[in-house]
Amino acid sequence: MAQMELLKKRPDLEELRMQHDIDGLVEILETHEEEGNRAALTLARMGDEAVEPLIKALKHKNEAIQWKAAMGLGEIGGPAVESLIQTIRTGERRVQLPALWALEQTGDERAVDFFIRVLDHKSEYCRQLAASSLLRIGTERGVQAANQRLNKESESFRGIVAEMIEGS
Repeated sequence: MAQMELLKKRPDLEELRMQHDIDGLVEILETHEEEGNRAALTLARMGDEAVEPLIKALKHKNEAIQWKAAMGLGEIGGPAVESLIQTIRTGERRVQLPALWALEQTGDERAVDFFIRVLDHKSEYCRQLAASSLLRIGTERGVQAANQRLNKESESFRGIVAEMIEGS
């Protein structure tokens, strides 16, 4: 069986993009471990039209697929912001972290108000991600809110936020 896999032709993602075959790219994202990341980035290059299919993939039960979709959504940027915020608000907990990460990756200033609210989330990781996102996006109001939260948290919390910013 493994030999059969080696004989399979590697999917031509660029051809699928040129054909606007979003369903085909999503199928690769969901079924090809090695090509899934590339499929997510190819979808991201399609912009607006790929947002909803990637949001759907973000809600997949498989965590690896969720993170691939999050990567694509983060690359799309601004057009994905509202859908990501809506997904975080209404989605299951397992979907919220990849969606928050994707929202940070957009770097879009429209996410600032949302991240300010997340600074009060019960999950420490969500608060850390919100603080690092606000500092990364860099608006005056967001930085101020993040610094207020950091002053209330432990040294360990602040260290993790610093590491998150360095890794961005």
